Amino acid sequence: MSKNKHEDNKKGFNAQFIRLRIMSMFFFLIFIIIVAGVSLYMYKKIETTTAQAQQIIVLKSELSIEAINFEAFQKVQNAWESKHSTTSPQIARNPFEKYQKIDTSVEIEEDTPISPEVTPDN
Repeated sequence: MSKNKHEDNKKGFNAQFIRLRIMSMFFFLIFIIIVAGVSLYMYKKIETTTAQAQQIIVLKSELSIEAINFEAFQKVQNAWESKHSTTSPQIARNPFEKYQKIDTSVEIEEDTPISPEVTPDN
């Protein structure tokens, strides 16, 4: 029986060892995926920063050569000032005040003849 008991312990030990080995491989795989993701993220960030720095250098070299046309600038500035210096016309009636109703009814006198087309209904 002691031999049987020893074999059972050995089988249990092997099963635990296999589980431990599978878990360690799983965690190692997760660690490798995380390291690869962080590395890829850092590579992209460094690459975009380098590309942006190169673009800034190119733009600075191109823009520094161009001269400013001050005559055109002055025309635009004068047009802007004249546009914004004009005043808007005053409103004749304030739309927020209560208005007075104007009486537009016309009173007809009795001695005024009525046209033949219009006949009063009695």
